[in-house]
Amino acid sequence: MKKELKATDVVTVATGGFSDVIAKEIDSIDVVDKMLTLDGLKYIYSLNETEGI
Repeated sequence: MKKELKATDVVTVATGGFSDVIAKEIDSIDVVDKMLTLDGLKYIYSLNETEGI
């Protein structure tokens, strides 16, 4: 993707349970965040909770 976009400012994020294992084998992954999806869901929940939904 980085080559196709010819972009230098693209950050590749690996998420999920095996992301750390995969990131060790792939040079193009810049960040590993195993909890990104769950953190996002928690954030959305907190927004809805404060609005009384």
